[in-house]
Amino acid sequence: MQASGLVCLDCGHTHGLGVFSYECDRCGWPLGVAYAPDGFSSSAAREILISARRMWDFFDFLPLDRSDAIVELGEGGTPLLEASSGDGDGKGAEVFLKNETLNPTGAFKDRPLSVILSMARQHGVERVVTGSSGNAGVAMSAYAARAGIDAVVVVPQTTSREKLLAIKAFGAQVVQIAGTCSDSLSVANDLCAKHDWLCATTTYRNPFGLEGDKTVAYELLRDMDFRPPTHVFVPIGSGPLLTGCYRGFQDLARWGLLDEPPRMIGVQARGCAPIAAAYEKGTEHVEAWAHSDTIATGIADELKGYEFDGVLSLRAARQSGGAVLSVSDQQIIEAMESLAGSWGVLAEPTGAVGLAGLRQYARTHGFSRGDRAVCIVTGCGFKDSVGISRFVDTDKLPVVEPSLEALEHVVT
Repeated sequence: MQASGLVCLDCGHTHGLGVFSYECDRCGWPLGVAYAPDGFSSSAAREILISARRMWDFFDFLPLDRSDAIVELGEGGTPLLEASSGDGDGKGAEVFLKNETLNPTGAFKDRPLSVILSMARQHGVERVVTGSSGNAGVAMSAYAARAGIDAVVVVPQTTSREKLLAIKAFGAQVVQIAGTCSDSLSVANDLCAKHDWLCATTTYRNPFGLEGDKTVAYELLRDMDFRPPTHVFVPIGSGPLLTGCYRGFQDLARWGLLDEPPRMIGVQARGCAPIAAAYEKGTEHVEAWAHSDTIATGIADELKGYEFDGVLSLRAARQSGGAVLSVSDQQIIEAMESLAGSWGVLAEPTGAVGLAGLRQYARTHGFSRGDRAVCIVTGCGFKDSVGISRFVDTDKLPVVEPSLEALEHVVT
């Protein structure tokens, strides 16, 4: 496909294809990538999906012009695990896990940041900046290092030590903000605007991030043998992963590879759930959250000053026939424990939110026979030891003498 420009995600006003274009000059809302008519036949699109092994094997579906500008670390191609044999979570539906923790930096954020940094390299950008709760900062730092581009990461003080260490290890300048996730994103955006640096914040701020997110949908259809999911559960803060996946499924429907997109189910932590609150009220308006309080810090996004991000995610969920739910910290911890103990997937709290949402949806909405539900596990538990410690205690591990007798005494 040939990227033809940018288009406002609200009013539809068209703009030129500029790497430094972030918002509509008519209404101020975020932009998305527009493509010229692609002319892909069903068979041609199917062949690309079948042969793809990594994200950039979908080059023809992405906005980059030059393959020599690609900045990649092996992102994409993550496993799809059948989880139906677990705890009967789906109550009649087949349940699958899309394990995004196996991306190069341990989170789905590698997909959007690979696209953003590739566009930056193609346009000769020298410095990129992101506001992040952690995972996007790690990803941007890694891809910026690969591209040889200077990087600045702005994070809230709640960011885990493991993520801070990774950001610094990749060579980025990292600054902690004595404030919220929204504060970090806002000041990072202001910094970019003042100095004409490229903003790589992966809310809806940078229009190219969504293009990386949509590749999750391509992989899901292929790995499910072209029998598409009926429901996709996505942990969301501002929600670009949900919208990006939905755009990907819309592509697949346009190419004749599925009849209609699945229901997109956004899942928020109850301690920071502005989009879920709007969904429950039946309103089109999303109000910023006053104060976040959740262990799922990766989606603790109050949306202060950019509430329209939440509106865009809410629209995508509703247009797909889906929903936006909220789950408690206890539900998240239980989902983390199940992912690790039943399926061998170590997720940070945010990464387990999708499974917690599926369990709640099964109780409140229910599934029908033949439904196929996917939970996207967005981030790895190795990057949040405090979160993992909520259900794992290593303080009382046995220490014994190095003898078989001593070992047998404690092994049960």
